[in-house]
Amino acid sequence: MKEGGRSDEIPLFLIPTGGGNLINYYELVSQLEGLNIYGFVPKGYENDEEPLYTVQELAQYYYGVLTQFNPIGPYRLLGWSFGGNVAFEMARIIEDAGQQLEWLIILDAPARSHERDVRAINKMEALAELARNNGYEFKRNTDYEDQLKEAMNQFPGENTLRHLKVRLANEVAFDNYYSAKPIQSDIHLLYATAQDERSPVPLTDAQAWHAKTTGTCTSTPIPGHHENLIDYNHAVNVAQYVNRMVKGWIR
Repeated sequence: MKEGGRSDEIPLFLIPTGGGNLINYYELVSQLEGLNIYGFVPKGYENDEEPLYTVQELAQYYYGVLTQFNPIGPYRLLGWSFGGNVAFEMARIIEDAGQQLEWLIILDAPARSHERDVRAINKMEALAELARNNGYEFKRNTDYEDQLKEAMNQFPGENTLRHLKVRLANEVAFDNYYSAKPIQSDIHLLYATAQDERSPVPLTDAQAWHAKTTGTCTSTPIPGHHENLIDYNHAVNVAQYVNRMVKGWIR
């Protein structure tokens, strides 16, 4: 996503959002200094492979890509929203592999429980829920692939059928996700201070993230709400924090 940083600086890897893309990070990336920055692409986003339907599988897949690029750490990860939970699971995999994680930056992501108290959901239900949220109902007993094609006519914001499938796979992954145990790595949590009246996304529980690591969790409030935290007007606040990390002012 961005090269030209110092060759002696560890690169930063961005985790895709629930939509499966990295576009939400572009404004933030433009304001980060001295870093080479890379992002992952979900399975099935650019080809006809079947997407992955659990956070753990996504984390393992991205870790495989990460170690192909950089076999030996230390590593730096940043994830916003759904991407924050995937980054958290990647941290666990990195630790279990005996590798070093230098940064785990989580931007306004919900801290999922250590217990299995989540609402199980499958891809048919995820698609039906997406349709209902947009004022549309599918016919009963319709084939999933047929529903997907029909959905493309109802949700023109989705560029391709592949992208819609990845988005729905991520919905399933998130709704079925719970974290088994705390990690050991430090967490830098940056969370929104306001809630968007148009969005059902609740405020991030900062204290819940403190329980998710046996290391240190540094939680920092950032002006804005979940949807605009890294947009044109607000990304500067997150960028300032990360740039201070680059300079060694925050550890």
